[in-house]
Amino acid sequence: MENKRDWQKDKLPQGQNYFLVSKKVIEIMKLPEEKVSKPDKCGDLFIIIAGISSLEEEFTKARGPQDFWAREIVLSNVTDNKIKRITLQRMKRDGIKNTIEIKTGATTGKNVACVIGSICLHLGISPLELFNKVSE
Repeated sequence: MENKRDWQKDKLPQGQNYFLVSKKVIEIMKLPEEKVSKPDKCGDLFIIIAGISSLEEEFTKARGPQDFWAREIVLSNVTDNKIKRITLQRMKRDGIKNTIEIKTGATTGKNVACVIGSICLHLGISPLELFNKVSE
């Protein structure tokens, strides 16, 4: 087995992590370019690097619009067999979220975020890198 990078060990600023977010979060938070991925093929999903407290603060300031949401990227319990069937080529063609839904059955934002974490661990890239690679 080859030695792949574990994105969970990335040196992020204290209290920050990767999040799957809606386009509304991008519009409201105005994060630096290096902390925001390119969008998924559907155009309304992004990965950001942020702290949960800053997300909660912005959500409160924005008075909690329905289309402002974020899900922390963590690992899923989806089997390796399903994760291995998800390829960069398929994600480029169909989009990350659509591919995950088709290959794993995960449909909620929380479950999709978890599967993204497992895909990234399998590929040895960070969630931000995954979205940017698929958008190339």
